[in-house]
Amino acid sequence: MNLTFFVSLLSEELRTKYYEEIIRNGQVTEELWKEISYYLEKTYKELLSVEEQIIELLRNLEDVEKSRLMMTIQENDIYLFNKISTKLFSFEDIISIDRERVKIVLCKLDMDTLCKAILGASPRVIYYIQNIFPDIDFVEARRKLGSVQLDEILQAQDKIIMKINNK
Repeated sequence: MNLTFFVSLLSEELRTKYYEEIIRNGQVTEELWKEISYYLEKTYKELLSVEEQIIELLRNLEDVEKSRLMMTIQENDIYLFNKISTKLFSFEDIISIDRERVKIVLCKLDMDTLCKAILGASPRVIYYIQNIFPDIDFVEARRKLGSVQLDEILQAQDKIIMKINNK
């Protein structure tokens, strides 16, 4: 297991204790290890909101692992699979969602939000969105935007993801 990933699972308090022990001794005490084990079991053994947790997990997985998890869900809980498979996990996934559903949501957005979102998109996604709105001059709209911070681009993409998922 990757150390960065492992540490990210811990609470801030446990993370600090873990760092201190590793720096001081090169290992953790048995007492701290039991505390970490208890925390991990309490936190991750049972998911209270499976759908929300799975969606969050899918947002952060690489494509291969995402596909593997979706197959596992389909094989074990078709109802959950049907609910989750209509969700958008990243802005790049927009091309896998029903075109009319995407168009309805994007039509309600202001042009700045849409243009900011596609600034961080792949050429494939840009082409997809431009084909939904052939009358819009996206080059000119982006020029009018000027320089945009990455955080604004990600916020625009998240806004679109949220609106599509709630549609």
